[in-house]
Amino acid sequence: MSKNPKVDAFLHKLFGTTPGEGMQPKEAIAYSVAGFGQNFICTIIGSYLTVFMTDALGFDLNTKIGVMSGVMAVAWLMLGTRIFDAFNDPIMGSVVDRTRTKWGKCRPYLKWMAIPIGVVTILCFLPWYPKTGGGFAALSVIYVIWSVVYTVADVPYWGLSSAMTNNTDSRGKMLTVARLACTLGAGIVTVFVPIITSAVTAEYKYNELAVQTPVIVYQINDVNDSTKNVYEFIIEDQKKYFNDIDGDGIGDIKEGNLTEAAKAAGFKYGRTVVYDDKDSPKYLNIKFKKNGDIKSVEVKEEYYKQNFRSASGLLRTECADANQKTLRYTYFIAAIVLVVLAMPMFFYGFKNTKERFGAAEDDNPPTLGHNLGLLFKNKPLLLLVLSGILGGARMVYTYTGGLYFCKYALQNESAYSLLTMLVVPGGLVASVLCPWLTNKFGKKWTFIGSHIIGAAAMIILFFMWDFSAGALRAGGIYVAAICLILIGIPQGISNIMTYAMIGDTVDYLEWKTGERGEGICFAMQTLMNKIGMAIGAFIGVLAYGMSNISPTDPVGNMDVAGLNKLWMMLVLSGVVSFIACIIPIFFYNLTEKRQREMVQEIAERKAAANIAADLDIPVTPEA
Repeated sequence: MSKNPKVDAFLHKLFGTTPGEGMQPKEAIAYSVAGFGQNFICTIIGSYLTVFMTDALGFDLNTKIGVMSGVMAVAWLMLGTRIFDAFNDPIMGSVVDRTRTKWGKCRPYLKWMAIPIGVVTILCFLPWYPKTGGGFAALSVIYVIWSVVYTVADVPYWGLSSAMTNNTDSRGKMLTVARLACTLGAGIVTVFVPIITSAVTAEYKYNELAVQTPVIVYQINDVNDSTKNVYEFIIEDQKKYFNDIDGDGIGDIKEGNLTEAAKAAGFKYGRTVVYDDKDSPKYLNIKFKKNGDIKSVEVKEEYYKQNFRSASGLLRTECADANQKTLRYTYFIAAIVLVVLAMPMFFYGFKNTKERFGAAEDDNPPTLGHNLGLLFKNKPLLLLVLSGILGGARMVYTYTGGLYFCKYALQNESAYSLLTMLVVPGGLVASVLCPWLTNKFGKKWTFIGSHIIGAAAMIILFFMWDFSAGALRAGGIYVAAICLILIGIPQGISNIMTYAMIGDTVDYLEWKTGERGEGICFAMQTLMNKIGMAIGAFIGVLAYGMSNISPTDPVGNMDVAGLNKLWMMLVLSGVVSFIACIIPIFFYNLTEKRQREMVQEIAERKAAANIAADLDIPVTPEA
């Protein structure tokens, strides 16, 4: 805690904690810090591994992996691995419930899994996977290993919230802050990675390609208008200033072919092409420093299209290969940086949290079969799981699909950062209003109401598209921005509410069976997250393939039909998912009042059991 009493009082109010009693604010903050770092790892994989495979490694429509295209191979890999991983969650949940250490059953995994998950994350983005079936298979194996390792870290992390406190209000507030931290961690990745990748590819597209056609820039001193610092070479000048390589009697304008006379005259090379005349450049815009050196060069789009595309209109093979190489190393470096930043946060979370509820070290741990049986005794939890699976596609545009849309439809990859940032205000509103909304309407109706708002916003967003032009309608960008902000509200509500509701189902399970089962219960949360991510990634890559997108065309060459398909896949899947996910919640009847009654009854049973133990009277838990 801080040395400032006012800060301490604020933190206790924020987390609903009591000084010196039970969970303390420092623990809740440490829990959030661990989630912040964990989402660096989760987001770089969840949002960018598919793009890394299709656009950087080149597993696209033009690549064959067995009997299918590279795109479809990536799509099925994402879906299959995530579903496989999801069904590993109950197994890991059972492992957690069987774990017995001096630190508890959940906390140790924050310490044990930090380094393994970091190493495997970096391995997923190695830039040296070949564009072959063998390269695809190798990366697939690494990705499957990552999914297993991440499960081992993720399931106990969320289970820890229920082991730290059984106070539903404190737990809900802690999870609200933790989910906000997780959203912030994910937001940092989704904002900065596209900006970086877009910048490096743009630098390559507009500058590096132009090196193939060098030009000479003549340095003229004391010239105010820097646009005139370009010299057009006539035959006589070519003979004087360039060596004759091919022997035709004319100097050849080639990089590094200046004569000593040219060097003495102050000629310099720039990353540009030839001008028509000194005043009206045909292909380039050159800016000079005051001393006459080149400050920047912009290759005009017409020249780019004329000189760096094949006859079919696609980017020349050698240019596309170079572009992909740039992307490979960019993602690789990004993964290393994020892992290095995340690792200390895992250890901080381990060091500064404490488990108070759960099994004693000398208890007999439950078997997997026993734990799976507990799931079917927890009806409220099963309803939440079904809702989570049905809602898997409601945020598909924030996954891979949204990145593809920005990169190829909008021709602005960095716009993905803006798209994801527009969701943040809604999420912040949800975080602020969530305690008030749940107190007034309860978790159930807060969840349902917010998702109705999300569905309505998605429907409005759908009609902002002009299908005849394959673009947003006039003024549609502003309506779309408002819709995205509104969509952020149910996303924020869901991120907070489902974890708090699962915590309540842990109490329900203990009330009904005498066993808490934090591991197996919170394994269901990670299961629905992973299936949701699987569905989102699959739809995104499927839309990529159906729209005939090609990474060999970075400036965009999509027709209206392709643009319409991409829009419909991303938006309509969201509409359906928003509506479908609220149906199971109508049958969820574990109210806040009922949860408090159960906690009170559990406490009374434990007190009675302690008295009976003192009197040597056997007590059988109520079924």
